[in-house]
Amino acid sequence: MISPNISPKELTLYERLRRLDFHPKTKDDFKVRTAYGGATSVVALACMVCLFLTELKYSMNKEIVDHMYVNSSRDTRLLFNFNMTFPSVSCQLLSADAMDPLGNKQEGVESHVFKTRLDAAGNPLSAKTWHKLGDTFTDVDVLAKHEEDSKAQFVQGEEEMEQWVEVDEDEDGEEREVEDEDGQKVWRKMKKVIGKRRKCGNCYGAGEEGECCNTCYSVKEAYDRRGWAFMGLNVEQCQQENLKNPLGEEGADEGCNIHGSLLLTQESGNVHFAPGEQLRHSGALNVADLVMFTFLKFNISHEIHHMSLGEEFPGFKSPLSNQVRSVADGYGMYQYYLKVVPTVYKHLNKASTVSNQYAVSEHIRHINPGSNRGLPGVWFFYDTSPVHVEFEERRRGLLPFLTSVCAIVGGVFSVFGVVDGVVHNLIQRGVGGGMKKGGAPGS
Repeated sequence: MISPNISPKELTLYERLRRLDFHPKTKDDFKVRTAYGGATSVVALACMVCLFLTELKYSMNKEIVDHMYVNSSRDTRLLFNFNMTFPSVSCQLLSADAMDPLGNKQEGVESHVFKTRLDAAGNPLSAKTWHKLGDTFTDVDVLAKHEEDSKAQFVQGEEEMEQWVEVDEDEDGEEREVEDEDGQKVWRKMKKVIGKRRKCGNCYGAGEEGECCNTCYSVKEAYDRRGWAFMGLNVEQCQQENLKNPLGEEGADEGCNIHGSLLLTQESGNVHFAPGEQLRHSGALNVADLVMFTFLKFNISHEIHHMSLGEEFPGFKSPLSNQVRSVADGYGMYQYYLKVVPTVYKHLNKASTVSNQYAVSEHIRHINPGSNRGLPGVWFFYDTSPVHVEFEERRRGLLPFLTSVCAIVGGVFSVFGVVDGVVHNLIQRGVGGGMKKGGAPGS
């Protein structure tokens, strides 16, 4: 024990440290150990261990912090991933293309698109084939241009015929009686040859006397002159030109799965799925028949298996994946409007993922054949927002963890110390009150 008469200057360093002890010790002779005190200590220790493990788990987990910012120098390229099925459209008729906001074809698009023929039950009929992007019919004006091109390319039908022609005396032939220019009967040396001449096709009652309708287009013109409605489905010339089923036996009653990715070069524009320019091979020479055929064969009912605009990252959700849209008559343009938000996800232990999120609204525009409001198709219009979103994975450091552990130990120790003291005082008061009531022993 340090004497109070000793000057602080005379104290040793050890004695000075003893004076700074904020936790003075009590001799064991003056300590009282109780059973309820031990039980309180066990409960306190269990609470410490439980809270320690909870804090350790919390510190090991990753937390994601997000914030938004405006970036005017963003990359204009956009990765468009898709997997879609058209259960009522043949692969020969289906085509895809990407356009800018002005309706012009996007240049420099990297395309990796494949198509798979499906039967009526949705089972593959063949291996997937690569699809060339572009060449879609999107409105009647494009079909009109097709009509003009086809008019210049069609070939008149021909048939074989026998005829006699006059030959020189030294050539092989036989003498035949013919009429000369004056109508007189004369004998000439003739030879039979096989030639070709145009067929005189049936105009189905619409042509003038002696008029030949050798093509589907000429039959339609004859019908138009008389003001008759023309469908062309039962006209021999149209059947020969393969208008009735320009897809042939392959493609009838089939569906098509189209999937792949497009690296688009514009920050806004559209990707659409519409009838392809393989209709040029149908032989049809008029807009009316092509329009009617397009509406009959291009049903826009579709299923979107997957749709994303970049690489996937933790927590990524695609609003359009696993969606089915059915249209009873198929006459329409199904339009999706995508608001694209560029997104950067910063991983804790690997490189960041640069991707995009999107919000979508949709609208179906019903159109009828002959309305000149467009052709059937499925359209994805997209527009990129200047606002970017950044997600960052974080984990608590060692210092916050140690601070929390100290708080747990000190807090539990203090709280259960108070509890132990309260319980001890209550028990002591109960024991003391009983002794006063009963009196001193032996009295």
